[in-house]
Amino acid sequence: ETEIKENTDLYKQIQAVVGKYPLEAVAEACVEKLPTKLVGVKDIIKSKILPPNAKPHNGHKALTALSQAYKIQKIFTTNYDSLIEKEFSEGAEPIFDLEDLRNLERILGENKAAIVHLHGSFDNKPIITEFDLMASQLEKPIFQFFLSELLNKVFVFIGYSLNDSNIRTIYFKAKNMINARKETDKNNYVVYPVYDNTERKVAAHIWNNRGAVLIPLDAEKFLVMLHKRAVENALHEWKDDIRLRLGLSIETLDSKVDMILGMFPDFGETNQVLRYLDAVSRKPKK
Repeated sequence: ETEIKENTDLYKQIQAVVGKYPLEAVAEACVEKLPTKLVGVKDIIKSKILPPNAKPHNGHKALTALSQAYKIQKIFTTNYDSLIEKEFSEGAEPIFDLEDLRNLERILGENKAAIVHLHGSFDNKPIITEFDLMASQLEKPIFQFFLSELLNKVFVFIGYSLNDSNIRTIYFKAKNMINARKETDKNNYVVYPVYDNTERKVAAHIWNNRGAVLIPLDAEKFLVMLHKRAVENALHEWKDDIRLRLGLSIETLDSKVDMILGMFPDFGETNQVLRYLDAVSRKPKK
């Protein structure tokens, strides 16, 4: 960034267009004007889209919890940052290229998540210029891996609009192959914000034609809501299992929990009482 700031006009130009044009187009337009080429452009783009000391937000926390609870072990991203890995801590490893892909079996076997960076990261082999993005990326093993997963799994695209030409090409290639197999019941999901009812209707129609269901929410809100709903469903299933073992209705179980909390406040919370009842109901009868 220092190098770019020394070139005042170029610095102003980049500041004006980052966020309005695709990052790869900005990088391609500026890279040849800098002595160290990509380094300076990469730094300023990083400073624009990744604030200093950026930390994982509640969406990253919810994604981590969902991944661990439901064994979602393959997460693909086009983001250049490493905030997902930061939140997972030692529970995930990044994948950038073929060499990393060779570690996939080990990563999954260790019950970790593989965070697959399709375009690299700011600190590891970023694919950031238009030329690089267009230069036979689709034949690379990491994109072939993405295609294979897309053909056989249901995907949830979060905060992503398919503006990326590589991902869009692979998506439609997979869609055509799926259609040829007559798998008409396979849908993907797209989580992306819309700002009025007209946009929602148009976007829903566009994604329906692409074989996907639109969920009109921003990424963080969606992940937090999904995690909350998952916790609520898990709690309901747990309570239902306990009440069946105790021969009670849900209403009676709730009353019993409240009564125990009233008599023994040291339990502290509902879940602690449920753990007690769960253990008691599992004891073999004499």
